[in-house]
Amino acid sequence: MPLFKGQGCKSTPAKALNYITDEKKAAIVTSSWTLDDSRSYAEQFRQTVARFHKAENFDTRKYYHFKLSCDRADGVDAATHHRYAEAMAAELFPSHEYVIATHVDTKTVHSHIIVNAVSE
Repeated sequence: MPLFKGQGCKSTPAKALNYITDEKKAAIVTSSWTLDDSRSYAEQFRQTVARFHKAENFDTRKYYHFKLSCDRADGVDAATHHRYAEAMAAELFPSHEYVIATHVDTKTVHSHIIVNAVSE
């Protein structure tokens, strides 16, 4: 059975986005929704926040960080896991910007999903 957990974060998303997209960890697949992959994801999140004048105060949530892990016994490969994470994010966050990175740096293949707290 998959494990899906998350938390709201009040800091800016740059550090988390840099961590999940680190090529040493996300060697297989990284994808995004409604974002330009050739530009900084963190800057695009910030621009959306500025456009709607939301989440500008320090004490407001800027993004949500979710982690999806399948059971090792299921034998799910990274590409399949990433497609599963994409389908799940599309269902749960259809009007939000998000970045998904599937990591293979541990014995358990897992995906990180960073979701902008401000939706368009």
